[in-house]
Amino acid sequence: MSNASDHTANGDVEKKPSASPAPFVGFWSKDVAQQRKAYLIGMAKVTFMVTLMVWSAMALYWGSLYRELIETPKLHGWIINRDPNGVIGQNISAAVEAISNSPSRSHITWDPIPANMYTDAQIDNEIAVQESSWAALIIETDATARLTQARNTGDASFNPMSLLTLVYSESRNQQAVPGIIVSGITNQLQPTLASISATLAAQYISQNIGNQAALQNVVNAPRTISNSIVIANRNLRPYDANKYNGAILAATYVGLIYLTILAFNIVMGNLGMRQTIQRRLKLSSLIGMRILVPVAIYFWLSLMFTLLQAAFHLDFDGWGLGYGAGFMTFWMVAWSSMSALGLTLECILSLVGPQFIAFGLVVVIIINVSGALIPLELSPSFYLYNRAMVFYNTKQCFLTIFTNAGRHLVILKAVGIIWAWVAVMVLTFPIWIWLERRRQLKEAKSAGGPQGSGKQADEKETPSESNQS
Repeated sequence: MSNASDHTANGDVEKKPSASPAPFVGFWSKDVAQQRKAYLIGMAKVTFMVTLMVWSAMALYWGSLYRELIETPKLHGWIINRDPNGVIGQNISAAVEAISNSPSRSHITWDPIPANMYTDAQIDNEIAVQESSWAALIIETDATARLTQARNTGDASFNPMSLLTLVYSESRNQQAVPGIIVSGITNQLQPTLASISATLAAQYISQNIGNQAALQNVVNAPRTISNSIVIANRNLRPYDANKYNGAILAATYVGLIYLTILAFNIVMGNLGMRQTIQRRLKLSSLIGMRILVPVAIYFWLSLMFTLLQAAFHLDFDGWGLGYGAGFMTFWMVAWSSMSALGLTLECILSLVGPQFIAFGLVVVIIINVSGALIPLELSPSFYLYNRAMVFYNTKQCFLTIFTNAGRHLVILKAVGIIWAWVAVMVLTFPIWIWLERRRQLKEAKSAGGPQGSGKQADEKETPSESNQS
């Protein structure tokens, strides 16, 4: 009977009428009133979240920069006067002191240092390696006497840049050092240097009127009269964009954002690919999979990121310990950073769910990037938290490798901080995954679908299942 009912008289299979698709309608049609309402409410919620992001996370980044010039006096430099009894030493020291005490705040603070406290080599070490000071302005030994002697003897080889030296390490911060410190003190001292030069020249000429030999000396050594004092810049660690084809900026700043985005792609790929298997996994296996698989992938991706730097001829031997050592150190730092950032995003995903993970990505980037551009001293004290952030410490490591800025031991400290983030994420990860699975079970149970009972069965591990793990 059943076979007969399934066939027509001619023996053909009976065709059931198919439902015709709903016709297309306009946006304001009554037929889609409920869908339109749900859509507009959803977009309103998204708009609210983005607005909240503007006034929270984005405002955090703007806040790190808006007081840059106001906080400039927090940067400290040294003034070392080795010509204490000369006109040049006394006048320049007085001018620098006046600059430091100026209420304008568009200057750094210059601290006087005893002339015999450091040798030139020790000053270089304090500036470039120990980073005890942002710069050192050195009035060279007997500067006034040397200028006078050059005038009196008509020394044509006299160099106006031999009397005053500014020592600094540009790679310590490529934004603040050339833009605030070097250009700042150069522009602020220029009127003083011109005044000292003109005064000494006028005194010499007035004292030697009618002295043809003295006037001939001036002709022979014109640089002892006009612009006779010029600041000589001694940049111990140049941030040479030409040397690195400009790619050093990508590696030490923008590249940190790209590292985060790469890790985010793995987080989202992991989310999509694990849906079929995670329903069958015990909680312990799920935790292990979500930690170990991404970290292993980050190991490979960080190698690709490191090879990218080599492809654009970044100098891994900038720190002087060998190209191979620099390459491996850069790779391990990049891997550590990707692991810390990726596991942080995994935890955020478990907390807020896929629908809000994009906001979590923005928060992670902005919180980190707010302290990676300018010195922390130029931001409000709140931003000192960046000393414990991944971007800040990763950048310090990369700069040390490429430019030899700072102490090499700083890399150990920075990597330790980065792995502290990894440890925190790994230790707290089970909590977030447990909360995520409990939320999923509740949603499945409330939906009344077959997945609810299946997931509940998965959650209740039997002793045999536990032993198999």
